[in-house]
Amino acid sequence: MIAIGGCEVVTIGKKADPVIDINQQSPIGVVYLFKAELDSNNISAASRIMAEPNGNKILAQDKYDLYSEMSRLKNKFNKKPITSIASDSLQPDSYAVTMEYDYINTIKFTTLKINNDWFIVGYKE
Repeated sequence: MIAIGGCEVVTIGKKADPVIDINQQSPIGVVYLFKAELDSNNISAASRIMAEPNGNKILAQDKYDLYSEMSRLKNKFNKKPITSIASDSLQPDSYAVTMEYDYINTIKFTTLKINNDWFIVGYKE
């Protein structure tokens, strides 16, 4: 019987990607949550994590008006992978998050912290 043992001295390959919680507790997490809701065809939940740039929640009528825009974004993402994401602070409670999806397209989100949760207050393609 022959037993061979060893230990890892050198790792070849890239580092493991950092774990990002998909929730409203961080600017990047809220962007992942937004995309996940759109990928799941849950447009009403995606519109709930959006807010006005002044920090107010979006009114029900405005959410209804956003439905076609959210459907358009859902079709644009269409379960394509997020290939790169980066954030840049604008103010202590506001971040710009640039998301690249499918290695080609980018979209820039503006996020705002309201009562300990992060919301998307705008985006630009």
